[in-house]
Amino acid sequence: MALRLRRSSAHPVHHLQPTAAGGARELDIPTNHAEPDPTLLGWPASDTTTPSRNCGPGTLTPARWSGRDLADAIRAAQPAAPSEPVLFTTDDEISEGSAKGASPAPGIVRRLHMEKTVEQPNHIETVIAEMDVDGEQHLIKFSRYHDNQQFWTVPGERDERIRGRHTDTVTEPEPDEYELYDLTNDPIEERNLAHPSNADDRSAPSSRRCSRC
Repeated sequence: MALRLRRSSAHPVHHLQPTAAGGARELDIPTNHAEPDPTLLGWPASDTTTPSRNCGPGTLTPARWSGRDLADAIRAAQPAAPSEPVLFTTDDEISEGSAKGASPAPGIVRRLHMEKTVEQPNHIETVIAEMDVDGEQHLIKFSRYHDNQQFWTVPGERDERIRGRHTDTVTEPEPDEYELYDLTNDPIEERNLAHPSNADDRSAPSSRRCSRC
């Protein structure tokens, strides 16, 4: 597995409004990177439901924001908002493509035959949601790492993977891998409950519920 992402769980959203009545407020719910824009636009009571999207010369098409507007929830005397599952997915193949950056490092790596395709599985589907654990609400994170055949050299048929001076051709995807964390008890994700060495009686039910979110 090539990488671990904590984008949804590790970055709080802060909004500073010195004139706000009632002083500082804190809203402890999962958020994602799509929510700051509609939330900031919501402070002056803007219409955050139909932003204009430029779809070509002379055209503006109404579209809905991807994230939630949390402004009203934060402004409330008792800040509150429903906790909704957060879904994060990525198919970012950083070792694929022909685009060239400004750094000379990739060219040097290729000339020295040190180039290597990022190990599969490296496509990620993650859901973060509040769930009942022994009668208490816990924040649970479940991730699936998979080898997405849509992004193969010949989608669904074969993929060519560079290994230094050699190129391997594969026709079968790598097995899926999983991560499961109780972020309430393990906020820095040190104990993967999906690993057999850490699994307990609650791991399998939590995984099944997250996969249905």
